[in-house]
Amino acid sequence: MAWPRSCILTSFTFILLQLSSVAAQNGGKLTVGQSLRATGNGSSLLSPSGDFAFGFHQFPNNNDLFLLAIWYAKIPDTIVCDPQGTSLWSTTDAKKSGEAVNYGFMNDTGNFVLNSETDDAVWQSFDNPTDTLLPTQILQAGGQLHSRQSETNFTQGRFQLRLQSDGNLVLNTRDLATGYAYDPYYASNTVADGNPESAGDRVVSAKK
Repeated sequence: MAWPRSCILTSFTFILLQLSSVAAQNGGKLTVGQSLRATGNGSSLLSPSGDFAFGFHQFPNNNDLFLLAIWYAKIPDTIVCDPQGTSLWSTTDAKKSGEAVNYGFMNDTGNFVLNSETDDAVWQSFDNPTDTLLPTQILQAGGQLHSRQSETNFTQGRFQLRLQSDGNLVLNTRDLATGYAYDPYYASNTVADGNPESAGDRVVSAKK
């Protein structure tokens, strides 16, 4: 099965990235005090198998712009990012929860995880999907995927896949100006209907 041209990417406030540069051959681990640089030949963090990379990816057709991204390393044009550039996590969140981040890890499923000293996940990119679900990734009730506006415009597009809180999986378009979701043009009809056990509660991307 061919990998999609657009994978999952997440952009977030990452204050772990501070001092020295990190080589690509580092077993997928980035410790506090290490950094990745936004340069044309910038370093990247490879998963142990070398399948996925995390780092700054030059924006298509503009060498002055970079995406903090996860991509399928064997297909360099495959890009993953948060279309709106919103802050998904910061060290302030960690202080509030009392879980300090010890290191970041790019694993072989394409999930970038921030772990505590006890190896508990404080934050992970799989919890913040954008336009694709990778194998083993889960879309929980209330979650959604968005199309992008174009091949090189990562702003959220017109189309949405949403797993509603009632368990119904729907496809719909939305108003680009207001974000208003129009009535679905497809629905799985997996609504509870008074029986919670009959409702859909997650979408899982299966691994072959």
